[in-house]
Amino acid sequence: MDLLDLAERGPAQGDLEPVFGALDKDPAGSLDGVRDKANLPAEAEPERVRRDVSALTANN
Repeated sequence: MDLLDLAERGPAQGDLEPVFGALDKDPAGSLDGVRDKANLPAEAEPERVRRDVSALTANN
């Protein structure tokens, strides 16, 4: 069975709040998810990771 056989066809769902509204939300402005553990301080990340994060957040 193909995945397309399982999906229904039709217009996109306009309001996803009923589907996702009860879920905990990620902290605003954070790179971590809602239940990520604080197990590695940013300054302990490898230089390449800090460089990548800096590049990704430079325009925000």
